[in-house]
Amino acid sequence: MSIALQQPPPNFRWLTPKEMQSYKAKLMKSQGFDVDDFPHADGHLVRPAGPGLFDPALYDHLLQLAVANYTANQDTVICKPRLLKSNCECCGVGYFHYMTFEALDRATGTVKEYEARSKKIPPMPRGVSAPCRPRIVDYNRDEMICS
Repeated sequence: MSIALQQPPPNFRWLTPKEMQSYKAKLMKSQGFDVDDFPHADGHLVRPAGPGLFDPALYDHLLQLAVANYTANQDTVICKPRLLKSNCECCGVGYFHYMTFEALDRATGTVKEYEARSKKIPPMPRGVSAPCRPRIVDYNRDEMICS
């Protein structure tokens, strides 16, 4: 019995030390919301989620969860979220989504930018639950809002 090893893509190469240093610095500074894409590198990198990678309904669902979670924990209500940018990271059986979006703050009547991090995993076996509760960082307040 032989085991066939999966071959890397033809243009695959590891990140150079300089690329890795740049990637780690941006990852730490932005907490995953603003990173460069290295299409030649494989692995568990946070990378921009290109158009069509995920169903738009998934993002609508995650944004609605983020808004509901934020509203439940704050004195203000935000509504009408609109996705501006999304990054993702493959993590075992699912994905971490790093979504930058804008939403209307009903108290002030202004549109503000927010970021939400969420883990989305495939349906679990019966009797097992894995809640998806996005976290929002409101950079207008410069503090962690929801966890």
